[in-house]
Amino acid sequence: SHTVARQMPNGEKMYELEYPIKNLRNLIATSDSTLLVGPGFEKLKDTLYIFNAKTGVMAHKIILKYPNFKDYLTILAVPRRATQVALIDSDKGNIIDVKTKKFVRSVPKWGGRCTKDGKFGLYAPGRGGLELIDLKHGKSIRTFIPKVAEGVFTIITMFNRTDEYVLYYHGGRKT
Repeated sequence: SHTVARQMPNGEKMYELEYPIKNLRNLIATSDSTLLVGPGFEKLKDTLYIFNAKTGVMAHKIILKYPNFKDYLTILAVPRRATQVALIDSDKGNIIDVKTKKFVRSVPKWGGRCTKDGKFGLYAPGRGGLELIDLKHGKSIRTFIPKVAEGVFTIITMFNRTDEYVLYYHGGRKT
């Protein structure tokens, strides 16, 4: 992957980053914006490349090893946790501290959507249903829509800007 960081509004180039990749995934900033995390691939292993966000200098690499490792679908910064990122796979969210290079915990059923304070997340399987889960303990707090067997459809969920409401779109019913 080849990334160029530019200043705004004049567009002057600050630095360039290069690292090997297997699948194209977004480079993300940690929630405190001090580090950039690049999901890459080195020596046949999934690797996270950690860069300084101001200078572009590579700080270190993390070879991904944690319990029940699966190829992850997306990577996101954990809100209010300065150096933590979440790797979201088909079954769970895996939280990793990129500064200490340690696996923190897995959150079963988490699909990556969470409140701005990082306390609650959403679980919406493709077969239907919607649950609010506690991200600290991984437990279901409330079931908004019960699970029903109606096939597998595209489901989009998110919190609104103030975290008061949840949006749930069902691709089969178009609602």
